[in-house]
Formats: sequence, C-alpha cells, structure tokens
Amino acid sequence: MLKTNNVKEEKNVRNTKTNVGADASVCPSTKEYPIRRGTGHRAQEPAAITLVALVITVIILIILAGVSLNLALGENGIFVKSKQAVDKYKDEAQKEQNTLENIYQDMQAETGGGADETGKGPYLPNNFTEVKDETSDDSYIIKDESGNEFVWIPVETPVAKSEEELTTLIEQGKYPMAVKIEGKTEGLDNYRGVLYDFALNATKDDVTITPIKYSASSGFREPANLTDTVSNRNYAYDSEEAFAANNGGEYTSTMYQKEYNELVESVIANGGFYIGRYESSVSGNKAASKKDQTPMTSITWYKMYKNQKNIYDGATEPKTHMIWGSEWDQVMIYLKDVPNNNEGVKNRFFILDSTKMGSYKDNGNKVVQTGTDPDYAVKGIYDLAGNVWEWTMEASNTTNRSKRGGSFDYTASIGSAIHRNVSHPDSWMNEYGSRLTLYK
Repeated sequence: MLKTNNVKEEKNVRNTKTNVGADASVCPSTKEYPIRRGTGHRAQEPAAITLVALVITVIILIILAGVSLNLALGENGIFVKSKQAVDKYKDEAQKEQNTLENIYQDMQAETGGGADETGKGPYLPNNFTEVKDETSDDSYIIKDESGNEFVWIPVETPVAKSEEELTTLIEQGKYPMAVKIEGKTEGLDNYRGVLYDFALNATKDDVTITPIKYSASSGFREPANLTDTVSNRNYAYDSEEAFAANNGGEYTSTMYQKEYNELVESVIANGGFYIGRYESSVSGNKAASKKDQTPMTSITWYKMYKNQKNIYDGATEPKTHMIWGSEWDQVMIYLKDVPNNNEGVKNRFFILDSTKMGSYKDNGNKVVQTGTDPDYAVKGIYDLAGNVWEWTMEASNTTNRSKRGGSFDYTASIGSAIHRNVSHPDSWMNEYGSRLTLYK
C-alpha cells in the first residue's frame, strides 16, 4: 500500500515540474469550460430594448413636431411674428414717408413752394398740398384741406411805376398787370389795372396784345365804383343800399381800391397769383373751386362778390376774391401761345378761338359740371372758355361789370376765352358765373 502511494505522488511531482518549467509566471493549466447563458425570456432582451427605444424615439419626434408647429403657427409663432414684423415695417415706413412729406411741405411753405432763387414764384400756403395729374402739364397746382384747387399764374412784369414806363414796357413786349397811380389807401400805394385786347397778327403766327385806353370815368377799368343810379331806385349801383338790397355784404367807397392794392402788392412780392382751377361753385354761403360741381349761377354780381371774398374765415392769408379783369388778361397772356389743333378752327390759338375746348352751343348747349372734360382744360385750368360767363371786378362805363370767356349759349368763335360781355351787376342768369383768385 505504501509503495503505491509513492508512485502516484511521483507522477504528480513530474507533472508539476513540467508545467513550471514551461513558464514560471503562469499558473498551472486548468481546463476551460464555456460560460452558460440564461434560458427562457432572457434570451429575447436585445429585441425588447430596441422596441422600447423606437417607441421613445417616436414619442420624442412627435413632441418635437408639436413644438415646431407651435413655434411656426402658434400665437407667438414664426409666421405670426414674421407677419407682425412686415406690418410694423410698413407702418414705420409710412410714418417716415408722412414725416418726410410734412417736412417737405413745411420747407415749401417756408421757402415759397416753387419759388426761384429770388424768392418769387408759386408759394405753398399752410395746409395746402401740391397736385399733379394728367391735365396739369407744367403748371403748379395746389389744393386745400377741403378740396379747393388753384393754379399758379406767373406775371413777368407786375407793375409799371408810371404811365410813361407803362408805354415803354409795352413797346418792349412786356405787359404789366397794373400801373402805380397817385395816393394811398389805408397805408398802401394805389394802383390801377391795365387791361388788354388780343387779336391775331397780320402774319397769323402770333397774338397781338394791345392795351385798352384808360379813362377814370368811362370804358373798361378797375378798380372802379359804378356811380350810375339803379333803374327805378334812388341809389347807385355801388352803394350801401345796393349791396344791402342784393345781399352783397358791407360796402365802402374805398374797399375796391384797398382790395386791389393788396392783390398788386402780393403779385409784386411773389411774381404771380393763383386762380381757381374750376369755375366757382357754392358750398353753403362760400364759393368753392372743386371738380364735378354745378357752377355758381343765377345770382347777382353782388352775391358772387360776397361769396368769393375771403372763403377762409378768420385767416389772414391766403385771401380769396372774385377774379379781377387785369388778372384775367394776365391769364390770357400766360396762355397766348397755346394752340388749338382741332379741325375747323379759324385761328390756331386757344385764346382767340376756343372751338371744342369748351362747352358751347355747337357741342352741347348746356352747363356742364366743373372739370368734367379734360379737353376743356388748358395748363390744368378748366372751362376758361365756354360753359358760363365769368363775372370779374372789371367795370364798364358807370353801370356795368364785365364777364369773360363765353358760355354754352354762344359759339366758340364769338365767345372765346378772351371775349368780354357786360351786364348790370344786379342782373342774373343761369349762364352767369365767376372764378376765384387766391393771394397772400
């Protein structure tokens, strides 16, 4: 028994020695066995984790999509904010434009609108704006807050300082609106108007302008009181009684001279004046110069004078008035080279023959509303020819006032823009109207 055990121990020792000799740092070799994995449901664990991850991913994507939609379309979303930004930009741009326009209007009013380097020229009164449209051509047109429109009429030579200078200026081809005379009225120098006749010259390529001979007591003249007695009355045409009887307002014997002096001083200072773009209509008890209105007719000269005087109540400027005869003639001088190119016209100039450039017997024979036909506009001014005769301040002898420009009841050849027609100031018809002038 003892011998057997020794043999076994010897074998084990040899085996041990053999292994140690191979690598003394390595433990004796042992048999390796594969590690056993679990069985049952634990064998599906990777698939379960993947499904859960997918569900979580989908949920996260849905949440992100909701957040994105809310950011894009919600009350405070990108689209709403973008629209608000665009609207705010438009509002700010409009405010800036309005500010610039206000600055421009203030500069125009301060510097004189379209005034030249001397400060003379069309000025822009407070609360007026400039107008441009298809008939304005190169004219300077303004509009007030109520829609009244006026056109600038330049006057190259406003005044002659004496009768002698008047003659000299006319020989030079210059045509003053007024000439200075003796005396003052309420502190202003006195002036009289210079009136003109117009005709086609011998060569038929120009308009001849001739001053009307002046007399202080007869003929065409202004400013002037009508001193004759009204028929069947014991008062003169220009008197307190006549004005009261015809609702003409207050009257004084010096008021025409004062008003004319104010006009002339303004023309000297500014180089021109404004006239109504349209024949006068009536708004309440005040005249208007507006498009698409029935002309103010069928009332006496007195009432028209009152209606057109200072339509801007309480304002020191601008002032308004019935147009003067000398102003009308300055308009004709301004327009003298405007052609009439319509077929059948005898004289090719508008002021001499206004055929088809106004409402006359041969193309309507009725009063039309103001400014309805662009063919009746010249340099932005409507109905200077035809439609209704236009009362002026111009006196004729000692009983009448002059009307200008023809009417619907006349033909254009005998009632063109230059033509005169006279009537007693207390008469009225549906073809008698007028036109405003504006100055400061």
